[in-house]
Amino acid sequence: MTTRLSFIILLLAFYSTNGNAQDYDFGKVSKAEIEQAVHSTEPEANAAILYREVKTKFSQSADKGFYTETDVFERIKIYNKDGFDYATKGIRLYQGKSNNSDDVQGLKAIIFTLEEGKIEKEKLKNSDVFEEKMSEYIEIMKFTMPNVKPGDVIDIKYTIRSSFISNIDEFQLQEKIPVDTYNMSFSAPEYFVYKMHQKGFLPFKVIRSSKNRKMRYSYNESSGTGSNGNWSVKSGKTIQDEISFKENVYSINQTGIPSIKNEPLSGNLDNYIAGLKLELSYTSFPNGGVDYYATTWDDVCKTIYQSSNFGGELEKTGFLKNEMAAILGDAVSREEKIVAVFEYVKKKTAWNENYGVYAREGIKETFKKSVGSAGDINLLLVAMLREAGVNANPVLISTVNHGIAVFPTLNGFNYVICGVEEQNNVILLDATGDNAPDILDRNLLNWQGRLIRKDGSSSWVPLVPRSPAVRNAILMYEIDTDQVVTGKMQKRFTGHFAANFRESYKNLTSDETRKQLEEYAVDSELNEVEIKYLDDVYKPVQYRSDFENTSAVEEIGGKLYLSPLLFLATEENVFKAETRELPIYFGYPQKGISLVTITLPEGYKIESLPESISLALGDDKGSYKFIISEVTGKIQLSVDNSINQHIFLNSDYENLKQFYELIVKKENEKIVLSKV
Repeated sequence: MTTRLSFIILLLAFYSTNGNAQDYDFGKVSKAEIEQAVHSTEPEANAAILYREVKTKFSQSADKGFYTETDVFERIKIYNKDGFDYATKGIRLYQGKSNNSDDVQGLKAIIFTLEEGKIEKEKLKNSDVFEEKMSEYIEIMKFTMPNVKPGDVIDIKYTIRSSFISNIDEFQLQEKIPVDTYNMSFSAPEYFVYKMHQKGFLPFKVIRSSKNRKMRYSYNESSGTGSNGNWSVKSGKTIQDEISFKENVYSINQTGIPSIKNEPLSGNLDNYIAGLKLELSYTSFPNGGVDYYATTWDDVCKTIYQSSNFGGELEKTGFLKNEMAAILGDAVSREEKIVAVFEYVKKKTAWNENYGVYAREGIKETFKKSVGSAGDINLLLVAMLREAGVNANPVLISTVNHGIAVFPTLNGFNYVICGVEEQNNVILLDATGDNAPDILDRNLLNWQGRLIRKDGSSSWVPLVPRSPAVRNAILMYEIDTDQVVTGKMQKRFTGHFAANFRESYKNLTSDETRKQLEEYAVDSELNEVEIKYLDDVYKPVQYRSDFENTSAVEEIGGKLYLSPLLFLATEENVFKAETRELPIYFGYPQKGISLVTITLPEGYKIESLPESISLALGDDKGSYKFIISEVTGKIQLSVDNSINQHIFLNSDYENLKQFYELIVKKENEKIVLSKV
């Protein structure tokens, strides 16, 4: 009786557990899924991944050798119009030579909607699918589901066949929207040994197991199978056989995955999204040797440099022999030569918006046509500087959007710039834009790059400037008898602050410039605006203007109240949350200095001033000084705010939050003036 009762209890428990688990079949969507108005755990979500399944296994053929087949099935829920972007899907495909390019098979997609209580569905048409070339080696297959409406559910299913078995795409668990259920498996024959790399802040468990498997195996009689990873077939009779082997399986089964939140100053969220990367360590075939694939960054850089489209291009400089004298002009010193060549390439060439580390057109063709990719333009810059006798070398970069490579791989970089080595420093040059030396576009400030020298050696170089970007401001104003503030303002920007200013204002008319500047000078009217060095990247940007403000002074009970910094004051602390998960990314070191001189209105005296303070973040990470005093009948204020590093750990968050809370409070305190 006891045994029978125990069996019944276990049986009930089994059905109870499995009854709560939903089965997902492509094309079978429930009415409840469409009617769901908000997400159960994140009601603010615009969309959600209800289910994602990614299963990768190995197959083999005589013409392709071993390759992977990845079956993908996902179900997406759209909650509102802001979630419509998730009705567009992009599938990343690597492009190689001959038959080695990725291809998509069996693409199917259906959108389900509720019309008068009845489920209606519409299938994706072939005409809605198109390909977008991202670089020489990457294409994106894209499509958008038609007639999307809030509440719709989308099923997507496809298979990717890939010969790039050493470059397995990341298995990404997390998204910017919640993922209810995520199931993945990666099954590799015992001949292929992979190393795991987990990333992100979300913990997840990878289950490792193994099983026996049989596979039909084809090879060409004349070329053999080899043991060095080259399974291409040249000619001869194709032999088919069946092989048995052990299959190693990596799997993840996770539910209730929260969305990654875009916290203020987060940088690139993709660097922190939970995911699994698999690196091919080595291969070991029966009756064959062991071939190692796991490598170092030195090996990666040597391979890149030895490419005919990289290092080979840097040797093709014969066409420059008769050009350099005119390009250099009167330049004699190394610094003069760097500027002359850098400015020539910037003005000579136009960037076609294509990334990549290799030359596509070639540096000679780029010089001739005056247009090229980042690889074409910056390798041309390296070659020309070398012709000028400057020790210039390429610097490989992974852009912010590309993320940070988890392990050494040829695909770890997607951009190249030029570096000129000097004592204890490397001058960084990117000729695709119009910035000064050492001022890289924000998308390039991704930690560090890899400089490659002629002799094949390479080393990491920091991409973030050592010197801070500086924003100086001077205010000199007076308060008249009607409590109107009138005065003069001067500002000066260096480094990335100057680059940002130029980018924002270089194409504006004078009237547009004044209006945009007034948006930052809150409640003030600007006149006589003058900007200097907007087109000269080698000088700080400067601008001056007169201003008038009628709302800065408040009169209460015969006393005047005024925040001395006016529109320069920090109004809001961006760090509001109680806790922080992600690092804090400022982009580059920065410094702000404000000097204010206030002439008192006639008939008034100082009753009280805010107290001067000095704040410091630990380990010289940042500082703040607010020094105010009365000097010969005027109020003088000096504010100095420094952030000395470009990124902070989330463990620094509480200190940063309190730091800015004190700054906001201090800069909004009032001067009190009373009648004499």
